[in-house]
Amino acid sequence: MILLRLSPVLPSSILNYILGTFPVRNREFLLSYFFSAVFWGIPLSMVGSVFTNMSDMEEGNDTTDPSTPIGLTIIVLGVGATVGVTLAITHYTRKKLREIIKAEE
Repeated sequence: MILLRLSPVLPSSILNYILGTFPVRNREFLLSYFFSAVFWGIPLSMVGSVFTNMSDMEEGNDTTDPSTPIGLTIIVLGVGATVGVTLAITHYTRKKLREIIKAEE
C-alpha cells in the first residue's frame, strides 16, 4: 500500500476513495498515509526552500553558502537524508519483490 501512495500518478484523495472499497486495516492505512506524507513532504519543502534561497540570493542574502557552518550542515544533512531514504526504499522494495517471487514459485 505504501508503494501505491508513493505513486505520483494517483492523487491521494482519489486513492483514499479507491482504498475505501477494499478491506484495508486502519493500521495499514494510517501507516501508509504517514510515510507517504513524510516522503512527499520532504521534496516539496526542499523545492520551497530552493525558491526561498533564490529569492534571498536576488536580495543579496545567501544563507546556504557551503563555506559557513550552517550551510555545510544543511548540505550534508540533505545529501545524507536523500541517500538514506533511497537505500531504505530500495531495501524494502527488493525484500517485498523477493517474497512475491518466492510465493509465486
